[in-house]
Amino acid sequence: MNNFLSFGPLTFLTNLLDYPPVIKIHDPATAASGVGIYWVSYSKLFEKTIGYPSVAKLLIVKPNSEANAGSEMEGSSPIVQTFQVTPLNLVLGESFAISYNISDSGGSGLNQVELWRMDNKSDWQQIKNDTLANGDGPISGSFTDSPSASGEYWYGLHVVDNTGNWNDEKNSNTNNPSDSNEPIKVDVKGPKVITTNTSRAELYRLDHNGWVYSVSFSPDGSKVAAANGDGTARIWDASTGTELHRLNHDYRVNSVSFSPDGNKVATASLDTTARIWDVSSGAELHTLDHDNEVVSASFSPDGNKVATISKMAANDDLRGCIARIWDVSSGAELHTLEHDVKLVSFSPDGNKVATANGAGTARIWDVSSGAELHRLNHYYQVNSITLCPVNSISFSPDGSKVATASSDHSARIWDASSGAELQKLDHDDEVGSVLFSPDSSKIATICRDGTARIWDVSS
Repeated sequence: MNNFLSFGPLTFLTNLLDYPPVIKIHDPATAASGVGIYWVSYSKLFEKTIGYPSVAKLLIVKPNSEANAGSEMEGSSPIVQTFQVTPLNLVLGESFAISYNISDSGGSGLNQVELWRMDNKSDWQQIKNDTLANGDGPISGSFTDSPSASGEYWYGLHVVDNTGNWNDEKNSNTNNPSDSNEPIKVDVKGPKVITTNTSRAELYRLDHNGWVYSVSFSPDGSKVAAANGDGTARIWDASTGTELHRLNHDYRVNSVSFSPDGNKVATASLDTTARIWDVSSGAELHTLDHDNEVVSASFSPDGNKVATISKMAANDDLRGCIARIWDVSSGAELHTLEHDVKLVSFSPDGNKVATANGAGTARIWDVSSGAELHRLNHYYQVNSITLCPVNSISFSPDGSKVATASSDHSARIWDASSGAELQKLDHDDEVGSVLFSPDSSKIATICRDGTARIWDVSS
């Protein structure tokens, strides 16, 4: 559908069915020097007729060329092979990248690629552009943007070749299905500070894009790390609620922990890796490769080693997991502890590690050699011997004892040096957790019968 409009020396030909519409101008005063292709906003008067978005392509042609103005442009449209925004969620003040890869199959050469943005308060605006080298491509490039206010933003690309053919973000948008007609949406958030005069004030709300699976304070309390379902772990300033670093995995992050000196962070992920990071810079120091999902990663008390638990198969539970010990300085694997592990705990001096599983056993291992030292068995008698899960394991602060809690209705105290059972503490139901007091003389247990109990284990 073509419409002709005349305003003095200017004559417009609009193709209202194009997306976006093409407006061609015949202006004897400017066309000779201004032949080319431009993007302009058009009046809100046209918006109901032409539709979204509210931009039109302006093509200035030579005067007295009515036939040319009404004809189709030659060649085929440039192709937006990829158009990607990373990340799609960010905190106010962060920058993000908009990358593209484009080509022109029409042979006229690529002229310009433009970045357009819209938000909840303003209409589409061209905010950046790259002048291209007139080749057919493919040409790769990127823009960066950092919105000045929190909110929702939409981004799109427009690519123009030298004969006026154009294309936009609808082709091969890698953030959406390939046939999507929608621009890419980016959500910009800032820390939510909640002030109150009560003693139980919520200081900061640290927003994430998905479930938070683990959280950890640094030893000095100045930072907080959180593991997220969106494939990131994030480090925050605990005094201001400001995000300091974003640590990227390929898939969900299951756990995060600080080293004892607070200088490093260990993360464990569904992407089959654990990773060690520098806290001050956010730089990745080592990638610890596994065969399947990594459930947890924790530092030894001296910070020189990391223990990980990973699945032996791609299943959805913790049956069939193994533990590994890694050297922090080199990222090298030191030992594999062949045990169906669901829990791991270092001794206070870091020389031993205890593991527990769902089949009724806990084991104590020598960290330097990887050798099994002792096997600690829980049994439950119902017609025959049945193995019951060990739900919790902990070394005493002085390192002389190990406490275990089991579904066999007991907690038990073991000698860490010999592996001998010292005490059996009977309960009326499954025991879920056990913890030593700081002086190693008492333990607290939590039972499924609804009780918590304190026990004397000094003798």
